Amino acid sequence: MIQNEQVQEKYLSEVAKFNELFGNWEQIKRFELLDTPWGIETGELTPTMKLKRKVIMEKYADRVEALYTK
Repeated sequence: MIQNEQVQEKYLSEVAKFNELFGNWEQIKRFELLDTPWGIETGELTPTMKLKRKVIMEKYADRVEALYTK
């Protein structure tokens, strides 16, 4: 589903809409849709639904790196 062009366009339009509210340095420049949701069971969230940034950065290091090298 995340490969569907309509889905990607919808997310692009939503990001663009909210980017208007922020300065250039605060705006989202690039993003990637993931095929699996983050959750407590998969280790990306704490029981209080906070992000485990270290786990996320380790698990998705290649994708994060790709965002910065485009």
